[in-house]
Amino acid sequence: MYTILHKNHYKLNNDNSLILDEYEQNHHHHHALRNHQQELAQKAQGKTDGKTTFCLIYGDESPEDVLTDILDRYKGKIVFMDFWGTSCVPCLKAQPEIEKLAKEMPDDVQFIDLACTQSKMEKWGELTTHMSSHHFYLTHEQFWGIIKKHHFDMIPTYLIFNKQGKLTYSTMGFPGADVIKEEFLKCTE
Repeated sequence: MYTILHKNHYKLNNDNSLILDEYEQNHHHHHALRNHQQELAQKAQGKTDGKTTFCLIYGDESPEDVLTDILDRYKGKIVFMDFWGTSCVPCLKAQPEIEKLAKEMPDDVQFIDLACTQSKMEKWGELTTHMSSHHFYLTHEQFWGIIKKHHFDMIPTYLIFNKQGKLTYSTMGFPGADVIKEEFLKCTE
């Protein structure tokens, strides 16, 4: 099952299960976006090998609020954030190694990928159906606001947060699975 949620329209329990909220009828753009999300979800049915893929799309929240919300969802877990784009060749080249790494890690490590509106939503939807991480689609301002807050200015950018939500590692460019594994180990010490 492939689920795409828009934060302005849905609320999630701590376990990321869906709580339906009243839909905001007064935003025509949000209505069109929701229809597009449903189309993507229908196209993705059957392409996830039986896995449930979690996606969340943010609205007008500030970069700080988005980062806080994401980290709050995964309290008690080590969080690996992958900032990527659908047209970023180094980002796409790293994906198979990241996917393999995600499958090897225990349940207390959560892989998250973040893309923004610079990536066409349809292409993003197609690519994320093959990824087991949780997916977040941000506005341009949110995406680059978070990256610049951590003193980077290009993608791919990777951040690792420990179980308390403290940033422990950041880098531009994929350093390889061995380096990431070492950083995960440091988070458990």
